[in-house]
Amino acid sequence: MGVPSKEETKRKRGKTKMSGVSLNEAITVEFNLKGQPIGAESIRRSSFLGPLVREIVLVTFTDWRKVAPEIKEVLWKSIQVRYKLDRSWKKDYVFKTMGALWRASKSRLVKDIKEAKNDEERMKLKPDNIKSIIEWKAFVREKTSIVFQVHHLFLI
Repeated sequence: MGVPSKEETKRKRGKTKMSGVSLNEAITVEFNLKGQPIGAESIRRSSFLGPLVREIVLVTFTDWRKVAPEIKEVLWKSIQVRYKLDRSWKKDYVFKTMGALWRASKSRLVKDIKEAKNDEERMKLKPDNIKSIIEWKAFVREKTSIVFQVHHLFLI
């Protein structure tokens, strides 16, 4: 055992957690003329959406667009408790943002799965919302398969 390399000692930023979320009153998020959220609340909203979507939408879903309407309704109600978003285009914007956050989170997880040295390390990566070890192992098996890796080589 020698001195750890820089890569081994470098700390990575962890996942954002939903802490400090007050449910007293719905907050209004301002949007600019391009339909993009602006101001301090827009930053808090982004920090709220990532953990929310990771907690509710399983990474085992193959496609964000195929997430069941019931799950999307739970997401929307959770958002409405916290934020005033009264226009349909605002809802569309929020769901596009959540889709991007979900895909980015899933991509990071798949990268971590591939980099894990063994099954024990891969088991530690299992998100809390996946209750079935069988479902998790099937997901890991799919993401580490030769077919998956070859398919994604051509997408890059």
